[in-house]
Amino acid sequence: MAKQWSDYRNTVYGYLKHYNHFKGQIANLDLEIQGIQDELKSLCGVNLTVKYGERTAGGFNELSAMERIVVRKQALEEKLPVLLADRQRITSLIQRIDNAMLSLGEMERKIVRMKFMEGQRWLTVSMEIGYSERRCQDIANRSVNDITGIMFPESVEGQQHFNFIFLGSQKPMEGDACPCG
Repeated sequence: MAKQWSDYRNTVYGYLKHYNHFKGQIANLDLEIQGIQDELKSLCGVNLTVKYGERTAGGFNELSAMERIVVRKQALEEKLPVLLADRQRITSLIQRIDNAMLSLGEMERKIVRMKFMEGQRWLTVSMEIGYSERRCQDIANRSVNDITGIMFPESVEGQQHFNFIFLGSQKPMEGDACPCG
């Protein structure tokens, strides 16, 4: 089933609403990644040569200290790329939101930031901006539409491909083919 404009728009609302949450996730991922990297460094110094002695080992579910270290190291090595990929995905999303916000004017950015990212009430937003609540809502609505079109160009009919045509006083550079034929 193809996504509708409202699906993309609702996604953008969710992104804006959870923007600060995403930033917190990145900070927590950074801490977890650093902790794993530090632990892996400390485990690399452990001699992983297993020496079996004369004593019999315990039951089936018991691991020696060395085996526990090896298992722990393997688990950390498997977890680290997943965390790094999650961090990259969230960082990319935040950058896309920030880039889309740059397309808005200063007032539009402030309204979107106050209402959706900071969770302010419309009354507070309108008092800060100096417009009526209804006017602020209209501006926010248009701004979210603009952000949606930038973040999801496939959501706007006829905007799947960006074909730029430069008109006016632009002259072809030497060696370029003349666009006129």
